[in-house]
Amino acid sequence: MSHELRQKPRFRLRTYVTVFNRDGDAAQSKSIEAHLLNISEHGALIAVLEAQQQKNGEQLKLLISLNKHTKLELNASIAHQKAHYLGLRFGELSSSQKQALQDLLNELA
Repeated sequence: MSHELRQKPRFRLRTYVTVFNRDGDAAQSKSIEAHLLNISEHGALIAVLEAQQQKNGEQLKLLISLNKHTKLELNASIAHQKAHYLGLRFGELSSSQKQALQDLLNELA
């Protein structure tokens, strides 16, 4: 029997996301293109196009494409990974990031 740890609902959202390593300078960080599969108040699931050698707990910056002109930037860390899937936990977010995320979740509900 599996025990569900999630406390908030996840919403299906298929869009592109660019992932950057937060440990270094963003201008020099290698970006990874991925697909966002679902999102919640506390995290997201993404599918990377190529297998990565990321470590659980690694700090990332996400740029989520919401439409042609709007991107949502969020801080996250890798909570778990399996094959091409990365489970992400959102880190500290500014009040504007929290509001933008909540607005997005309200649209998806």
